[in-house]
Amino acid sequence: MQFNQFNKLKIGTKLGIGMGFVLCLMLAAMFTFDGALNKVGRGYRDMLAHEYAIQEHAHQVNEFMLQCRRNEKDFLLRHKKKYLDKLKDNVGKLQKAPNIL
Repeated sequence: MQFNQFNKLKIGTKLGIGMGFVLCLMLAAMFTFDGALNKVGRGYRDMLAHEYAIQEHAHQVNEFMLQCRRNEKDFLLRHKKKYLDKLKDNVGKLQKAPNIL
């Protein structure tokens, strides 16, 4: 019965209903795409922030390791206790470096 009533409508009304339906589908697709794009963008920014934190942590650890190697070398060359104390201090700093993972 309902299909029979749809057949009685004018062609302009049928086109308007069809275009309205297509427009609603396009709007739904657009909002879905926008939400997905925003979610991906937030995930990418979070990933970059995490990667930057890892890079900074690695740089800090690298500096402490370099300083420890320098203190060790100075102690082995000069046999002075102050270099051994500096080495112990830098090893302590290295061990206290924050673990970001």
